Amino acid sequence: MFIGRECYKHTDTLSQLLFDSNIRAKASSKWLQPLLKVYVFMFGVPEIGLQLRASYFRKNVACISFNRALDAGCGIGLNSIYLAKKHPSAMIDACDIMPKLVQAASLLRDDQRLNNLAIFSADLTQLAVVNKYDLIFCLDAIEHIPDDILVFEKFKLALKEGGLLVLSTPHKRHVKRRFKGIHYDSLDHVRDGYTEDELRRILQTQGFDFKECYYGWGFWGEYCDELYHWTLLHLPRLMFAFIFPILSVFSSLDLLMKNQQGYWIMVKAQKKNN
Repeated sequence: MFIGRECYKHTDTLSQLLFDSNIRAKASSKWLQPLLKVYVFMFGVPEIGLQLRASYFRKNVACISFNRALDAGCGIGLNSIYLAKKHPSAMIDACDIMPKLVQAASLLRDDQRLNNLAIFSADLTQLAVVNKYDLIFCLDAIEHIPDDILVFEKFKLALKEGGLLVLSTPHKRHVKRRFKGIHYDSLDHVRDGYTEDELRRILQTQGFDFKECYYGWGFWGEYCDELYHWTLLHLPRLMFAFIFPILSVFSSLDLLMKNQQGYWIMVKAQKKNN
């Protein structure tokens, strides 16, 4: 809960990277920056989607044992930073194709003085490592990549035998919305998402054993996320600042539910031994 509090020193960077374009200028106001620093220190990054994804990651991945892991599409690096702290004897590599995100992640890594976390820029379709990782996690990145099959092939090569792939992506049903006036922004997605059956078929074809599947953005996550976007766009900033922590708390109930469907899907698959 309230994930990303370590970002409070870099709120100017966060506001340019995370918020919708039509509110970036407001979030970047110089007079607002000191207040935003305090707010982020108290409540973490004020973005329900980021909070939910990171919470599901911590619930389903943080207990996995590994020696070396790859965060494929790391964004600002919050998941890698969390794992690096939790597993100080392990090594984590984190990469993203966007230089601004790599720079932001590097700033946070340096703040935390994490010597077991390497951050670099990389195109996942050109990943050129073999039998290196025990764990690869790729959270909400594959839907941005046109040649997704090539990425799965690269993941298989990069994993050691028996290595684990953890992948999350929007479910195809996420384009629907509960509230009128809330429109889905593709955010440069090249596809709407996947179904469980599609991911199972792709992974099995690429030489993985499909292990588990989780649904997120069920009832609580779905409604809180949509209310978050509505308040962000339509309410004064002060009111949004008051409402966000409440929505964040209620959205965390999504992790306690056994969702039979959701806007978001996470799967685990293991590379088959030869």
